Amino acid sequence: MKTFVTRTLLAAILLAPAAASASPFVQVGDTLKLQDSVGSLGGGEFIAHAVPAGSFDSFVTFCIQLSEHIVVDNSTVYTVSGIGLTSVGAGASALTEQTAYLYSNFRAGTLAGYAANSAQSANALQWAIWSLQSQAPLPGLDGATQTLANAFIAAANLAVTTNAWDGYGNVRIMNLVDANRRNVQDQLTTVPEPASLLLVGTALLGLAGRLRRLR
Repeated sequence: MKTFVTRTLLAAILLAPAAASASPFVQVGDTLKLQDSVGSLGGGEFIAHAVPAGSFDSFVTFCIQLSEHIVVDNSTVYTVSGIGLTSVGAGASALTEQTAYLYSNFRAGTLAGYAANSAQSANALQWAIWSLQSQAPLPGLDGATQTLANAFIAAANLAVTTNAWDGYGNVRIMNLVDANRRNVQDQLTTVPEPASLLLVGTALLGLAGRLRRLR
């Protein structure tokens, strides 16, 4: 039994880095390309794809900055230079709780008023994110799209001021650089929930404790 537990513990420790590299979430050092989707403001929706495929799950994202640019095609590859609460380069800003609220709900499919595969919804949400991140000058919107963007902003402000939403959840800013290590337009992403990381750590600690008792 002791030998079995020892081998199990060693296997768990050795496999931990491999599991991290195969995370469904994008990580610092990963490379990716962006595919254009609905939206016509020069921002999201974008779809981030791992290069090579499989190092993380593809996800839909929106950009943070107006004064940085990015190429959206099948060949331009970017590297994730950081994941945190601040964008870098031109138009850099700290992630706001309101932006985190909107993107968290978008990723969960619970953002009221957002219609899937709708350019109007994508434009409204991208405009709202730029506004909440204090980007300027904001592009003009038609009346209906502006109304929807204003509704997104109002919902985010209400959630924060009433403490229905507090902090940033698992939303972060993904800093990207090109092949020449130049900053490009940073994008939104999510990171693993702290609870899931805690479960892994607790399991390893429990296994280590059992091993000590068997000695």
